[in-house]
Amino acid sequence: MERILASRVGVSASVHSGGLFGLEGKVVLVDALVPLFLAATAGTDGIGVLSTLFFGPVQIDWGAAWGETPRRWGTAQLSANPHLSMLFGVERSGNRLDAFLGLRVFPSGHGLWEVGFAGGPDGIRLSVGGVMW
Repeated sequence: MERILASRVGVSASVHSGGLFGLEGKVVLVDALVPLFLAATAGTDGIGVLSTLFFGPVQIDWGAAWGETPRRWGTAQLSANPHLSMLFGVERSGNRLDAFLGLRVFPSGHGLWEVGFAGGPDGIRLSVGGVMW
């Protein structure tokens, strides 16, 4: 679950099938290069960087995390309309490279909150997030 606390600050919590609990904070470092945004993350599984690039209805994310299990990832997301986005991504952890597909549904439209799921070789990922007023 992810919550946006301010225009530059967000927090997320996750639970994994292995019984692990994760907590992470994200701070946007650069937002003056629109459509490119750069952020730093810190959490229970290490530190990382994240970049997001917007091309109209297409959003491209890529990043890396260093800690107990270093990993890199990239995703491309196409917003079909204000209520639905389709997602494709790859994640590399150690020598393993996994691809996944997903959908994100925005019931209120315009991305104020979302419910998403993605599937890949490692199982199904569910997400819930949005803006905290």
